[in-house]
Amino acid sequence: MESAPRKGTVLIVDDDDLLREAFVSILEFDGWRTMEARNGKEALNIMRQSPLDVMILDQRMPEMTGKEVYQYMLQHKLNIPVILITAAADIVELVLELGITYYLPKPVGMKALLDTVQRASEGGC
Repeated sequence: MESAPRKGTVLIVDDDDLLREAFVSILEFDGWRTMEARNGKEALNIMRQSPLDVMILDQRMPEMTGKEVYQYMLQHKLNIPVILITAAADIVELVLELGITYYLPKPVGMKALLDTVQRASEGGC
């Protein structure tokens, strides 16, 4: 079975190697180009160098949390749609505090991932 035509570039930022690899497989099969970062500092370096259409950002990571990465993005006017993912129970409070439009609680289902990435890339709700 062939993969779909390319749709755009998604940066996946998560310290969980297995989850990141699963997201890469799912998104690339659906036609997205993917880039990966294991932590927030790696993500910032990639953002400065590469155009991105969507970022999937884990909240709990070493070195920089997703919240810290997002706040940096706001301060430096890095306008990339962010999908916050976390297993934390306080995800709704965090999303409201930061003003993030897109979020997914872990564990993330394949359909929810693909639908949310598509909506974020289109700027829809």
